[in-house]
Amino acid sequence: MPSNGSDSIKVAVRVRPFNEDRVFEDLGQGVLNNAWDGYNATLFAYGQTGSGKSYSMIGDKVNRGIVPQACGELFQAIEKQDSAKAKELQVSFSILEIYNEQIRDLLANKKQNLGAGTLKVRERGDKRFYVEGLSHHPCRDYATIKRLMKVGAVNRSTAATNMNATSSRSHMVITIKFSQIFNNEVGESTTKTSEINLVDLAGSERAKSTGATGDRLKEGSAINKSLLNLGTVIEALASGKSQKFVPYRDSVLTQLLKSALGGNSKTVMIAAISPADVNYEETLSTLRYADRAKKIKNQAVVNESPTDKLIRELKEENAKLLKMLSGHSENGFDNDKIKELISQNELQLRDMSLSWEQKLEQARKEWEAEQQRTEQSINVHDTFPYMQNVNEDPQLSGVIKYVIRKGSTVIGRCQDLDNSRQKRIVLQGLGIQEEHCTLVSQDGKVTLKPLSRSQVTVNGDPLTRSQVLHNRDRLKIGSNALFLYIGFPEERTGDANVKKRYDYQFFQKELASKLAPSNNLNNNKDNQAAFLQMYMEYIELMPVVAGVNAMSEEMEREVEFTLQVKNLATRDEAGRDLPKDIIVRVKNKITNQVWIWSKTKFNNRRYMIEELYMNYQEDSTCLKGLTNDNDPFWDPVEDIYLGCAYVWLCGLAHYLHVEEQAAFYDYYGEEVGLVELKMAPCLRNGQLLDDSALVHDPSELLGKPFSCKLEIDRCMGLRWIKENNTRGVMLKYTFYNQHPSLQTQALWCTFNPKLNHTQQLTVDLVDKGFLQYLEECALVIELWGLQAGRNADSAEPNRDSGLIMMADSDFSSVPSSPMLDGQLNDFDTAEKEVALLRKQLQTTLKANEQLKTKCSALKKENKKIRKSLSCRDKLSDMRETPDSANRQRAVTSGTRVQAELGRALKEFFGDIRPVQHNLKIIHQRAPPNGDLKALSRDLDEALTNLRSAVALAVQIHKEERNTET
Repeated sequence: MPSNGSDSIKVAVRVRPFNEDRVFEDLGQGVLNNAWDGYNATLFAYGQTGSGKSYSMIGDKVNRGIVPQACGELFQAIEKQDSAKAKELQVSFSILEIYNEQIRDLLANKKQNLGAGTLKVRERGDKRFYVEGLSHHPCRDYATIKRLMKVGAVNRSTAATNMNATSSRSHMVITIKFSQIFNNEVGESTTKTSEINLVDLAGSERAKSTGATGDRLKEGSAINKSLLNLGTVIEALASGKSQKFVPYRDSVLTQLLKSALGGNSKTVMIAAISPADVNYEETLSTLRYADRAKKIKNQAVVNESPTDKLIRELKEENAKLLKMLSGHSENGFDNDKIKELISQNELQLRDMSLSWEQKLEQARKEWEAEQQRTEQSINVHDTFPYMQNVNEDPQLSGVIKYVIRKGSTVIGRCQDLDNSRQKRIVLQGLGIQEEHCTLVSQDGKVTLKPLSRSQVTVNGDPLTRSQVLHNRDRLKIGSNALFLYIGFPEERTGDANVKKRYDYQFFQKELASKLAPSNNLNNNKDNQAAFLQMYMEYIELMPVVAGVNAMSEEMEREVEFTLQVKNLATRDEAGRDLPKDIIVRVKNKITNQVWIWSKTKFNNRRYMIEELYMNYQEDSTCLKGLTNDNDPFWDPVEDIYLGCAYVWLCGLAHYLHVEEQAAFYDYYGEEVGLVELKMAPCLRNGQLLDDSALVHDPSELLGKPFSCKLEIDRCMGLRWIKENNTRGVMLKYTFYNQHPSLQTQALWCTFNPKLNHTQQLTVDLVDKGFLQYLEECALVIELWGLQAGRNADSAEPNRDSGLIMMADSDFSSVPSSPMLDGQLNDFDTAEKEVALLRKQLQTTLKANEQLKTKCSALKKENKKIRKSLSCRDKLSDMRETPDSANRQRAVTSGTRVQAELGRALKEFFGDIRPVQHNLKIIHQRAPPNGDLKALSRDLDEALTNLRSAVALAVQIHKEERNTET
């Protein structure tokens, strides 16, 4: 290849399976040759998840990938070049990963990573990007690189999906800096440097194919976003337009690959595809991606520069910066910026002043010190008790162990100690205070004591005072830091599989069993699968809610999130066992306002809260510019469902009056208030019916109109207002197929509000569906809590003290049209009512005309009968015959018998009504046993038979009296 000129990106398409040696010969060897010639070289693998990118780059123990083979070949060539004393070869190695658009150094030790957070991408003066603070490890041989690669592979973020058991959840960039120092006879040195970037991209994926949810879904979204930005950059570079804007800054990945894609580098791209037909669309997309990449032209040059010249330039630049710092800068830089540039230059000068042998010696000492600390920690764990971490990833559980030595040990975030002798365990995480808790080891016991307002949980129970720990106790410190306590050596019995047994799922299930409301998570044998799914979702959301609460507390937002289970059966009029759902109750501690978020809404908001928290960590003033539109903690004020009361309607089917003092119960079955109400049958004009209208067989109501009047007197003992007397309440209810629901007026600041709500409900004709509704269902009255700042329009009731007419409808069907409402000002409804009244008036007039015609005919017939009687009865004496006297006595006797029978029946039904009323109450309040149910059925049957027999006797008596007359 020429030393200067335009080079296209070389693209190789790979289909698994393939020989790794062949891949290295075709691609990796060319990368090494470019490095020896002094060019920057880049090789990156692109493709869908599971197509073999990581296998091509890293390989396995048998088939080594491009990275290990390239490193091995590099050091083999270096060993052959050692004989040339005039040439010095230096190799340094670094690994980083880009996880959720954040950079992590995979080779940094734990202490360096403890409080450093994520690394930042900076831009040099030559418009090149670099990672500030990334560790570069000098390497003498291939064994060192092999060890560093193993450490990086362990620390890399991987997880299982439906398409790949070890799917890469981040982009990994391996950088090998290769320097060749040539010494001439005069003593001057010339350095030829090259930078080899070996990039293993995470696979593009579809959530439907991988089955990604939760954190996996968030990771996949970040991966696809960075790959989309990479494709946009490639498309902009492939267009060949020099003036076209290239969006390198849209993602961290494109910033780090700027030189590889459009700068000083010779680049090779591996496009990994899958031969499966189900991956046809992904394969086609990868090939299009590769075709665009081939059109990119790079300008690669040999990196040669005298070392002395570089040092001189750095010193000259520092002199200028110091001069600018002492005077007034005319370039627009502030003093802090100038000081930062000076410190960066001095750091480079110190690094260059060290010889290569000194760097190797320093790296060797650090490695030996780390090995010594590791060996000491192993021996210490066998002597003292300790805490080991528990992570969602089983491979990361038990990696971190904190030894508890004799005396007092403080656990917290702060590393600055007032007393240097005080031992401390430094933890960084959500909900962890500066000084969170203390561990006191004394006399063979370890005592845990929480400090201030810290959150500490032991075996699922919140800790409020000192407690002695026992072997295998489960600790939760803060919001999501989980630890397993391992006691003194003499306590460790049967701990062979302790790590496998006490895993992350065990911790979460234990917390759920202690914190979740048991009465609302009861298992239902008929819906076992749905219950288990909801239970697992509850367990998964528990640490998420705890984390969001910790972020809210740290940002001082004073918003509290509580995980709850929504039991839909509490609002069903037929009392059916409906499924449950998970909700999140949100409360502002300052205003006491409450919101109810669905699970989906909470998940969407928590990603926004996490992003806001990251910005807050970088700049705490970012919260000042928040508005309601971009504040994830804000929501408009809404009405809150508090609970419901049931009023069973079976008494109305017999025209009985219903008087209830019903209790409101929330989703957890806890009483939140009482309501007093009455329901009474009435006529259409609103006149109440008395006890004489009793109906023993509800089927007699079929085909007749039905009206009842509902009176809601007052509510009592409302817990919602007792907690905050500035709140209000409102009741809502739905009768049969009426839509929309009815509601009372809104009442505020009253613990026992007086409602005085009256509503008449009328059905034109009773059908089987409505009759079934009365006999089997209840009127569900919902209690809704009102808060200050709600929409004032919704405070007015939509119907009150009016007449609601409902057309007959099937109880099992959904109503297809709204009901007629006498109070609505709707033109169409009023027009229908006028038409109905006009039709009724026409029918009444027609019946009146028919009645007049019949009356005139009867008058004529009456005249004829009178004339006939006057001709036949011209007898002089009008004495009564014995037969006529007998008939008169019979009529008088029949009238007296009918009166006595009516009086006896009235007294009988008056005595039996209280008995029936008590039976109905027993039916409503408790499920009756077999004897009581049979007694009630027999009593109803006897009353029906009695009524039929009496009616038959009265009818026969009337017919006999008419015959005798």
